[in-house]
This record gives sequence, C-alpha cells and structure tokens, in this order.
Amino acid sequence: MKILSVMAVKVYLRIFIFIYWRNKLHYRNKKLADWRVLFYMQTVV
Repeated sequence: MKILSVMAVKVYLRIFIFIYWRNKLHYRNKKLADWRVLFYMQTVV
C-alpha cells in the first residue's frame, strides 16, 4: 500500500508540474516549455 501511495503522489506531481509549466511558459516558447517539462519528469522519475 505504501508503494502504491508513493507512485500515486509521483503521478499527481507530474501532472501538476506539467500543467503548471505549460500555463506559465506557453506564451514564451511552447517547445521550450515542453522540453523543460519532459526533462523535469525524467529527473523526478
């Protein structure tokens, strides 16, 4: 159960960070925002 809860938290954080970065950087450079999100997701996992 503890492992499942940790995985759920990671998934939730990934979704939250993904939405946050896209909203924050969408007006600057969409490709840059996507790259940063993917890079951060890789490091988090």
